[in-house]
Amino acid sequence: MGKIPLFITALHGDEGFGADAIKDIESKLPKDQYQWIIGNPEAYTKGVRYIEADLNRIAPGNINSKIYEERRAAELVNLSSSYSFIIDIHGTNANSGIFVLITNPTPQNVLLAAMLPIKNVVIWASKKSKVKGPLTQFTYCPAVEIECGPKLSNEVIQELKGVLLRIIIDNKHSTSELLQNSIQQKYYEVYGTATGINTKSLKEFEKVKIDDEEFYPLLINSYENGSVRKMRVVNFFNLLAHD
Repeated sequence: MGKIPLFITALHGDEGFGADAIKDIESKLPKDQYQWIIGNPEAYTKGVRYIEADLNRIAPGNINSKIYEERRAAELVNLSSSYSFIIDIHGTNANSGIFVLITNPTPQNVLLAAMLPIKNVVIWASKKSKVKGPLTQFTYCPAVEIECGPKLSNEVIQELKGVLLRIIIDNKHSTSELLQNSIQQKYYEVYGTATGINTKSLKEFEKVKIDDEEFYPLLINSYENGSVRKMRVVNFFNLLAHD
């Protein structure tokens, strides 16, 4: 049997909803089709985001570090070589719905996103994170994040269960199927931050114009009140040409 996908939950220990969702799936599907793990088991047990450092900011980690999360990051990066692809499940308080987040926009990761039954796909790649950053930036197999918001919404959690089931059941696609699915999706790129603005009328992924600048807002008020991440639409085929 070939490699199977790995789902990582609770990389941030206070985001246990992903573990709850996939535990429910275990009763429906045999685990020989997939595997899942708790990303940060110590933080998850304590119900905190992290123990010593943010696990999703310090990959690829260091197996010899004195810092628990740095050792854990290195373990997860090494583990990634055993799987066909990785889905890292995260949550936000923003009313964003479920979207794909690509931290490393290689053609392989873009094609992985095109395989997923999720409409909105966001490219959020930082030059700083090429040295140290999100786990999905450094895995040995294709990897993306799935962001869910609001993370405490029962409706969103139920939708997540459906998405995960579909990924597990149908994760092998021809090139033509991937291209067809990409037509149904919309691809965005985070390019900046707007702060000190009136966010009352803003909606996630809906175009706005502020001070003569048009952009699509993301994670409204998630980092601080009056702030949003600014996005622009990008072309799927241009992303495939990314080097």
